Amino acid sequence: MRIIGLVLTIISIVIVFFNYNIAILVFGFALLLFGGYQLQTNNKMMSYIYFISGFIFIIGILITGFQ
Repeated sequence: MRIIGLVLTIISIVIVFFNYNIAILVFGFALLLFGGYQLQTNNKMMSYIYFISGFIFIIGILITGFQ
């Protein structure tokens, strides 16, 4: 999960130059993957922070819509 999250983070950095809405959505999914990884390592506090941040990014970009 951690490697996929890192790859998605790098992809979102590249995509931000073209369309920042999609980049933020991809970054939100990367945060969810980082949260899953932290949950596997029994670091519950960091996993909740990653999960909540990822959901806020994803919900926020879905509410504002894609332009």
